Amino acid sequence: MAQLHRLLLLTKIVCSQLSNLDTSTIGLGICVLLVGLSVRIAVSYVVVYGGNLSARERLFVALAWLPKATVQAAFGSLALDTANSMDEPNPDFQELGQKVLTIAVLVILITAPLGAAAIILTAPKLLSQDEDEAASAPAAEKSQ
Repeated sequence: MAQLHRLLLLTKIVCSQLSNLDTSTIGLGICVLLVGLSVRIAVSYVVVYGGNLSARERLFVALAWLPKATVQAAFGSLALDTANSMDEPNPDFQELGQKVLTIAVLVILITAPLGAAAIILTAPKLLSQDEDEAASAPAAEKSQ
C-alpha cells in the first residue's frame, strides 16, 4: 500500500513538472528518445551479429538491451543541481536544468516499462529451447 502512495505522489510530481514545460519541449524530447532507441536497437543487433545467435535471438538481445533508465535516474538532476550551486545563480541555467530533469523523468517513465515489456513479451516468441537442452533440463533440476 505504501508503494502505491509513493507511486501516486511521484506521478503527481511528474505531471506538475510536465505542465511547466511547453509541448514543443516534451515533443522534441520524445522524438530524440525515439530516434535514440531506434539507433540503439539497430546497433545492438549488429554488435551481436558475429556471435553464434540466430536472427531471432539477435533481435531479442537488441530489445533486451533497451535502456531501463538507470543512467537517467542517476544523472537527471545533475544539470539542475549544478545550476543551483553556482555562486551567482542564473535563472536561464536553472530553467534549462529543470527542463533536463523533467525530460529525464519522462524518459524514465517511458523506457523502464518499455524495456521490461519488451523482454517479457518477446522472450517466448523469439527464444526457443533446443531439444537437447529441453531434454537435459529436467534431469539437471532433479540432481540439484
